[in-house]
Amino acid sequence: MNTLHGIDSFQDQIDGRLNLNCSYANFYSTNEHRFDGIKPDIIPHRPFPKYPQYNSLPARLSTFHQWPLQRPEPRKLAQVGLYYLGSKDRTVCFYCGGGLSAWEPDDDPEIEHKRLFPHCELVKRKNQSDHSGSTQCSSQYGPISSLKQDQRPEDPMKSAAVQSLLEFGYTRDNIEKAVDYLTNQMGKNTFNAKELMEILDCSEDKEELNKESQEAKSHCKVSSKSLLEENERLRDKTVCKICMDHDSCIVFLPCGHMVCCVTCASAIRKCPICRELVRGTVKAFMA
Repeated sequence: MNTLHGIDSFQDQIDGRLNLNCSYANFYSTNEHRFDGIKPDIIPHRPFPKYPQYNSLPARLSTFHQWPLQRPEPRKLAQVGLYYLGSKDRTVCFYCGGGLSAWEPDDDPEIEHKRLFPHCELVKRKNQSDHSGSTQCSSQYGPISSLKQDQRPEDPMKSAAVQSLLEFGYTRDNIEKAVDYLTNQMGKNTFNAKELMEILDCSEDKEELNKESQEAKSHCKVSSKSLLEENERLRDKTVCKICMDHDSCIVFLPCGHMVCCVTCASAIRKCPICRELVRGTVKAFMA
């Protein structure tokens, strides 16, 4: 089949924002020779799966919920070790890390996997099984000869999805929170970069709203404090200097000072400010 591509040929289709020096970009950009024939030394022998979190058939099948094609069927792809990358029709072998895309309806996933990645341990195991006449290998491909029985899934923070988001500039702390939300809150055992980005973008929107809210509250606090200080200053200017309780409203004549309320002014004979004899009073009204 001539149109089936290895995943490393997706270089021209990757978003221009992707850093060409990052590991995620290199994942797509290397081994372009697969179109012209496989070089034995390009795909190294792997004693363990590259993506052990997809070791089980259910884990791989769970990635095909948005598979855009009717054929090849997701189950056939998953049975030969492939999982869906979540973009177009790109699939990846969980063991060797090799990828295939541009599927056609009559493509046989097993044949294409073997043709493009003959050094994959899963392909070798299937060949040995065919030669020995034994039954087809388990849908979970495990444990194979080089896979330990008690091997646990790798740290999700080391997954390709997480590494790609780190290259995009997301902080490790925020990614860890998103991973924790997907695994613990939503019960997902596997996830792709798109799912992580949706969680992170939603979280950043909330943080931005919270930040704006905090800034608004801070501004209100500053404004309130300024108003209180201004009120206190005006209060000091208008309060009766004798009782410090009522507003001053009596103007002494002839000096013109206004320092007392009506009650206190009746007992004043000399102005408290200039000590001039009070010869008359006028009640002032604040506008």
